[in-house]
Amino acid sequence: MTRTNLGILLGLALAMIVATQFEGALRGGILGGYLLGGAVGLVSVTWQRHALRTDVGKALSATLQAFLMKMVVALLAGLTLRYIEPAGRVMDWQAFLLAYTGAAMIAIFFSAFETSRSLKESML
Repeated sequence: MTRTNLGILLGLALAMIVATQFEGALRGGILGGYLLGGAVGLVSVTWQRHALRTDVGKALSATLQAFLMKMVVALLAGLTLRYIEPAGRVMDWQAFLLAYTGAAMIAIFFSAFETSRSLKESML
């Protein structure tokens, strides 16, 4: 298990602790946002690792694609929760986006160290 996976799991525990302090749509927004952010973060990290294994020259391109993937998912999910009433009753869109951003930042932070270590090892 990589540091990114452990970081996401520790963040999930923290998000669950924070979510227990709220009720209803806020709780759903925190948990849903963190789970989706963690999932998209792990998918983007996997995409970056794949690019590093196959062609090191495309590492920057894969990093930019991963960031764009996170932004597009955040935009679509935020708009869905904001403007579609049944979804908004289940999850608060502001809490969702805040938790999503937290999970995405955890994934970016930990994957940066793993990516730099992989690049350093490939240069040796």
